[in-house]
Amino acid sequence: INFAVSLFYLIHLFLAGLGTYLLARYLKIKDSFALFSAIVYMLAPTVLAHIGAGHLILIAGIAFFPLAVLFSLRVFEKKWLGNAVWLSIILSLMFMVNFLVFFYSVIAIFFLVLFKIVSSKNSGKIFRFVFGAILFFGFSAVALLPYLEYADYSTRTILTIDDIAQPPWNLPKFVSSVIFPYVGLTKYNVEA
Repeated sequence: INFAVSLFYLIHLFLAGLGTYLLARYLKIKDSFALFSAIVYMLAPTVLAHIGAGHLILIAGIAFFPLAVLFSLRVFEKKWLGNAVWLSIILSLMFMVNFLVFFYSVIAIFFLVLFKIVSSKNSGKIFRFVFGAILFFGFSAVALLPYLEYADYSTRTILTIDDIAQPPWNLPKFVSSVIFPYVGLTKYNVEA
């Protein structure tokens, strides 16, 4: 198992570095700086901390992000169809490995695409992303449909906003959750 986990990390770190390098080269950054940016993204302290904590699926999701940005930018080119297919495949893989990384990546890509469309003053290219979204739903249906069907059976549906969204300005709850999250020993709130 240790070999398999190590191989998993190496493959995804390589994928993260390759995606960052290709994105940097696409943005016309010199080879040496593109390589440096790939190494920095691969070995960022956050990534290394997640590796140390054993967050396999988080690393997998992070590894796909540069490729998702790259193919989002390439959809604006003349040969957009293949890029839209690759973008939807990469987003589907991100969705399947880590929904949270997928969610934040889609938000970032949405604003990137919105900026590109507004700055190019060509709203006709929005169809390309609608086509990519349809492909995404097709590729990810194998994970998305069961997720939607069984979401009602999750115990997370009974959580209230007070259980999951402690505002940082609520000092007593913040201090309690940092110092001793199991106050009273009657409610084991692991979300705190």
